[in-house]
Amino acid sequence: MRVPAQCDLQRTLKGLIPKDLADKLTFIRNQILLIAQDTDVSAIDELQKALEEYLSLLVGLTRKEFGLQELNGFKWKNLEDGQEETSVANSWFELLSVLHMMAMLTLVEANMKLTPKDIAMTERAVTGDCMRDTVDLLL
Repeated sequence: MRVPAQCDLQRTLKGLIPKDLADKLTFIRNQILLIAQDTDVSAIDELQKALEEYLSLLVGLTRKEFGLQELNGFKWKNLEDGQEETSVANSWFELLSVLHMMAMLTLVEANMKLTPKDIAMTERAVTGDCMRDTVDLLL
């Protein structure tokens, strides 16, 4: 899974958007990075909430009338190896990366619902409720 990498949004956005908005974007993006790196799958809900909040703010940066589309080199890295970093100076890249991360988390959560809690089980017995919850989650 790809996660945001450290980048200086405040310096890039200085004077273009209100300081409190730049601070909030930076704070939430850093929060997403920390949650993704420092926790296990139990923090999916917290991570999804942070991504949704960030996404709602990020949508404004993609509007043509604000002229902020090609503003910043948004950096993302692979969580597995942390070595490969991707940086694109386009707010649409950031928006699509956030949506991709949200989709990946939803798939992880759906997979967890279909995986038996008891590791000792030799057969996969998935209840109808688990399957229904998984389908609801994916829809």
